Amino acid sequence: MRERWLYPYLEQSPPSVVALKHSVSLLCRVFRTYPRMMSRNVQLAPFIHEAQMLGGKVPLPLSNCFALSRMWNGHTDTGGFSNIVQTTIRAEMDKLINEVCQNV
Repeated sequence: MRERWLYPYLEQSPPSVVALKHSVSLLCRVFRTYPRMMSRNVQLAPFIHEAQMLGGKVPLPLSNCFALSRMWNGHTDTGGFSNIVQTTIRAEMDKLINEVCQNV
């Protein structure tokens, strides 16, 4: 904090491509764990606040999210099931977007 006056005088170097790739890789690994955590009822993803689960009542969009995460976690690439899961996820996303746009 005491060195802030120096910042304009210091030459900023752009982040390296390697550092950016490592950051993206880390984020992807973290985000991939969320559906698995939710499908196994281990814990909520960090972006879901516990207040949304008070009283044991889960809102319908969040309940659909849990169901979709179970489908995604258990899907295989054989038999076209992957396409069904992706289509279902896209339909739920479209439904949520339409609901939000109507309430604006």
